[in-house]
Amino acid sequence: MQPKPITSPSIKREDLMNVETGGMSMEAAKKGSGLAAALGVFLIILGVLAVLEPLYAGASFTVLLALLLIGAGIVKLVWAFGARSAGAGVITFVFGVLTMLVGLYMLARPGIAMATLTLVLAVYFLLSGISEIMYAFKLESGRGTALFTGIVSVLLAIMIWRQWPLSGLWLIGVLVGVKLMFTGWMLVAIGGTARAVASSMEA
Repeated sequence: MQPKPITSPSIKREDLMNVETGGMSMEAAKKGSGLAAALGVFLIILGVLAVLEPLYAGASFTVLLALLLIGAGIVKLVWAFGARSAGAGVITFVFGVLTMLVGLYMLARPGIAMATLTLVLAVYFLLSGISEIMYAFKLESGRGTALFTGIVSVLLAIMIWRQWPLSGLWLIGVLVGVKLMFTGWMLVAIGGTARAVASSMEA
């Protein structure tokens, strides 16, 4: 009796594409890439508007942050009543009340809140710049880039401090705008790459 020849199972192109894309269809991949690119363009436009109108952007960000703090305070208060021990419940309750008060104060006084956030950012840039300069001297390669970044951070902190509290009128909005633009460009790049990969696999 002759043994039956072993035949390899036929693999369809569609099955191979489904394996490579994790079961995602090409149409879904293209749709997702298009949505990512559209969202990226929207964020870029928002970022440009924020840089052009930093006062409104900074005020909007401050109000949003205040609302988030109020929401976080409410959540902490709810957790406090469900704590396992009285001590943990009291501590959580106190932190919840403080978080809510900070959020309410920022909501009532957005100008002071923007100035305070700007001062915090100035301190952050100063400490970050000093640490980067100190770290640069320990590097064997890339020392110039790290040193340049640290010096720029220190100079930015000094500029913010010298213009404070007026710098609070533009710094928050500009930083938010730049962040939105970078995030938008990243999403556009991801969407373009994903669409190119899907098109090449479909060809």
